[in-house]
Formats: sequence, C-alpha cells, structure tokens
Amino acid sequence: MNNAMGAIILAAGESSRMGRCKAVLPLGGQTVLEHEVELFRNAGVEHIVVVTGFHAPSIRPVINRLGVCEVCNPHPEQGMYSSVCTGLAALESLCIGVFILPVDIPLVRPCTLHLVEQAWREAGSSIAMPCIGADSGHPPLMATSYAPAMLAWKGQCGLQGFFDTVANEIISVPVPDELMLLDMDTPDAYDAITIKSEHTQIPSPRECLALISEVRPIPENIRAHSIMVAGLARAMGEQLNACGEHFDTDLLQAAGLLHDIARLERNHGPQGAKILDAMGFSAVARVIAPHSDMDVQDLAPITHREVIFLADKYFKGNRPVPLETRYGAKMEKYGKNPEAREHVRKRLEHALKSERRIEARAGVVLKDLAIAVAGRLSTGDAG
Repeated sequence: MNNAMGAIILAAGESSRMGRCKAVLPLGGQTVLEHEVELFRNAGVEHIVVVTGFHAPSIRPVINRLGVCEVCNPHPEQGMYSSVCTGLAALESLCIGVFILPVDIPLVRPCTLHLVEQAWREAGSSIAMPCIGADSGHPPLMATSYAPAMLAWKGQCGLQGFFDTVANEIISVPVPDELMLLDMDTPDAYDAITIKSEHTQIPSPRECLALISEVRPIPENIRAHSIMVAGLARAMGEQLNACGEHFDTDLLQAAGLLHDIARLERNHGPQGAKILDAMGFSAVARVIAPHSDMDVQDLAPITHREVIFLADKYFKGNRPVPLETRYGAKMEKYGKNPEAREHVRKRLEHALKSERRIEARAGVVLKDLAIAVAGRLSTGDAG
C-alpha cells in the first residue's frame, strides 16, 4: 500500500434540526461540501469519499461537479457510525489513513490537517485527535488498519464508542483551531458559522495561546510578555479608534500575543511571520514581521505594524517600563562597544518618534496606559 491519505465526508443525515440539506448550503461563495473538498485537496488528500443518504439526490450534482467519489449509505437512519463504516469500506484498500469529517463542521483550519497528519505519521499506525486545550475536535485521522475491527464492531455510542475501546492508541494533537469545534445543526448555528467564515485569518486569543503554549511553545516569561503587549496593543487601538481611526483591535491583540512566537530564533520577527503565514494567519504575519525596529516618517499614517512595534517596547518581560529604561538596559549591556550603543540609540529615537506620533493622535500618555494594562492583566488573562 502506498502512503496516500483519504477523507470521509459524512453527508448522509436527515438534517432534521436544520430543515434543509447542509451539504449544499452556501458558504463563502461555495457550497459547504465544495469548501470541505477544497480543504482536503489543498492538504494533499488524494482519495475523498462523500457518504450520502437522505439527501443524496440534492448532493449528487455537487459531487459530480467536484469529481469525488460518492458512496450511498443504504441505512442512514442507523446513524453516523453506519456512514463512517460505509465510507471506510470504500477507502480501506486505497490509503493508509483517513480523516473523518461530518459535513456540518465546515470551518476546520488547514493547519489543523497538516499538524494532525504530521503527528500521526510520526506516531506510526494510530488514531490522531486534534484538540485545543481539553476540547477534542474534528477531523480525527485514523489508520485504515483499524478498518476490520471497526467494521466488525457492534458496540454502543457510535464512533466515540469505538474510539473508547482503543483509547490507549489515540494521540491528542494540539492545534490552534477553535473553528473545528463549531457545527451547524440549526439555522442559527449556520448563520453564526457564515459570519465566522469571513474572519478566519485572525486567530482568537484562545487559539493564539494554544499556539504559543502547546503547538509551538515558547518560554513562560516570553508568553507573559506577549500577553502584556497584546493587552496594550488592543488598548492603543481602542484609544486611536475613539479619535477617529479604524484599527482592527482583534488583529492587534492577536499580533501582540504572537509577535514573539519565534523569539528564540535569529531575525525572529520575519521568522515568526513565516510560521504564521504557513498556518494561514497571514494578516497577523504581515503585522509582526518588522516589530523589532521601525523608522516611521512623521507624516505617514499610523499602522497596525507601528502599534505592535511600540507596544512591544513598553514591557521588560511582563513589567511596564518607560522607553528610556527599556533601551537603557540595552545600552548597559553593550558597555563600551560604541557601534552597538549607537545602534541602540537610533532604535530609541525611532521608538520615541512613534510614541510622540501615537500619543498626539490618541490623546493618551502611553507609558501610563501600559501601567494600567499591566494592572488589569496581572492575573495573566489574555482575553
């Protein structure tokens, strides 16, 4: 058998609470099913099976247009597990592993598939379950070597019941993905997912903390610093918006939390941007890339990049300090090296220039704002 991967998209249900076929509902200019097939294809999944049932006639034209395989569950009333088995029987001889995704969970992040597959391959034949904190999500990735046992199993509680019988063989894979927890069983849930689908480039605070705590962990002191920078950056954005600017404060908070994701690497700003861009967080990547130093022209508009650059400089660790103190410590570090001291002096000038620009526009003393934010976040709450 080759190393090909497969995916089972479960679309056999009656959709009784939704009241209409979920697979063909519109989502971001596509149908839900098209969105999910594209997700798997972009991840390099070669064999994709859509399991149909109650709504097969409605779904079939989309399946044919996509050129994927349809397998009809003859007894969809028996529940999701019967559909999993129907799809698995069609794929077990074609690939070494299969993702299993209910059609009503459409916003799984692409990075989740990559992280789960990477961990699954490193672990060998197993079941890999994406998780964020204590919450497990979709799609799990299962070795097809489990197919005989799964197809023969007659236990209770469906797929989860089978997984419980092999719990010691399941690996949990941390991912920065709250979206994999969202299903659309009802019209209200579908409306919420439709809105959410328009804002997926910016990770939530929980996703950011999962990234820097579990997925690509950084030292605790750097996480504490990042939480403070995020709080100050968001507060600066709110102050600027109150004065007529239009900053995305969610973007500022995410950039603050993630700006030091590559802090232990050389050129950590650009390196961090590469990491985030590869994970699909390109909006944040663009903001954090130049945060180490910026020389902004006096008449240039204030940008998200400049806010992050400056917010970063008000904290030594998680302790608020004036800019002169932050850069003064660098001066002392380089002692009698005149070239290095001059470099630090210029960087201080750049920071002071940005401080003057933002304080003039926001009408606030930024070092005082940093102290206030530090007081609010002293418990370490990034939200």
